[in-house]
Amino acid sequence: MCDEPTPPATTETLADSPPGTADYWRHRRAMTYLALGVGLFLFPLACGLQPALFGLSAPVYTLVTTIVAAYMGTSYLDDNRKKRSDA
Repeated sequence: MCDEPTPPATTETLADSPPGTADYWRHRRAMTYLALGVGLFLFPLACGLQPALFGLSAPVYTLVTTIVAAYMGTSYLDDNRKKRSDA
């Protein structure tokens, strides 16, 4: 039905991007921003629409905190590793 050609599938994964490139942290950043968006905007909106969801607040915010802390921790460790290798 569509006359436009299908774009080629990309097979690039996180392993294909060497450390230090812009793509290396792309998936981790996307996961972290998604978790922040859910925690800051989507979940409170859902709780406002359905008050029964307030019971899930602790698990949801524990998950969001874990994801954000994992990203911050791994990026900090990676920055330190890179500084040591450059020195």
